[in-house]
Amino acid sequence: MNKYLADLKIVDITWEIYQNMLYKLNEHFSKNTLDGIHRTGRMIFKKALQHDIIRKDPTEYAFLPQKNSTVEELENEDILPAYMEKEKLATFLDVAEKHGYPIDLAIF
Repeated sequence: MNKYLADLKIVDITWEIYQNMLYKLNEHFSKNTLDGIHRTGRMIFKKALQHDIIRKDPTEYAFLPQKNSTVEELENEDILPAYMEKEKLATFLDVAEKHGYPIDLAIF
């Protein structure tokens, strides 16, 4: 954040400036890292709001941008099937019926 906001006074940072910073950071960091940066920014501006340094929180409606995957990235992804083998499913349902709540078997 310091790279993009250090030259500005905290009262001069608008939603647009903050959101553009998130877009730029999205190009260089993972989703989890960007989420941590955004949470830190929200804490900073919340504290500034609490101390009457700013009147409006520029992070209030900011959102994390979604990364667009390239065709090559999608083709190279190893996608695991979203199912259980028949034997494991039978064991799971048997355990749910014998040891779970009465509604578990119907739910699963």
